[in-house]
Amino acid sequence: MSFSQDGPPVKPNTARARLSALHGLYEALLDHGVLSSNPLRGLRRPPQERRDTPPPPRQTIEALIRASRSNAALHAALTLLYHHAFRLEELLALKWQAVRLNPGEVLRAHSITRLDDASVASLLRWQGQQGGIFHTPQARVFPYHTPYELRQAAYLASLDAGVRLMPLRELRRASLRDFEHTSESAGYADDQTGFQNALALARGLADTLQGPGSDPDGTQDGA
Repeated sequence: MSFSQDGPPVKPNTARARLSALHGLYEALLDHGVLSSNPLRGLRRPPQERRDTPPPPRQTIEALIRASRSNAALHAALTLLYHHAFRLEELLALKWQAVRLNPGEVLRAHSITRLDDASVASLLRWQGQQGGIFHTPQARVFPYHTPYELRQAAYLASLDAGVRLMPLRELRRASLRDFEHTSESAGYADDQTGFQNALALARGLADTLQGPGSDPDGTQDGA
């Protein structure tokens, strides 16, 4: 794949970043009625390059999410990112009409995700502050227009938690490491290849760091 003019093909992570930026632009144009559809919806993106650094520790992420409870929108956003491996752009574009809190499902680009109890509870609390059942179905779920706005809110929560703020995109990899996912619960397409590769990478790094003789509870692949 080449996203550079008159030059060599760019690296996969660069291509992914450029596609994400275009996706955000098209979504903004949709909101203003300039476009009728987003041409990048459903586009399969190049696989992410392997990283040698692990996702942030589970304890750090959970401390950040606990500290965000005073901000219902942020708490729900971080819970979905971590518990269901949402992509940032996917999360910010999510609309209430794609969310069914009874029985607890979200329509995503590649799957229908059955939400866990923590995710449903956080969304119900945020929805209640937005008018409850009288909220506008076409409205976006979250008030953040860009990843940076979400990061700003998360930064304040990180100060309260006394932890260093991690790149929020890393919550997706941490989710694959820490929860027992199916492709549907993590938002992957029915084609299992990409999901299994991502799962192996996230858990492979954790296994490598754990190593012989380390505390088996240092990383968790379950609850």
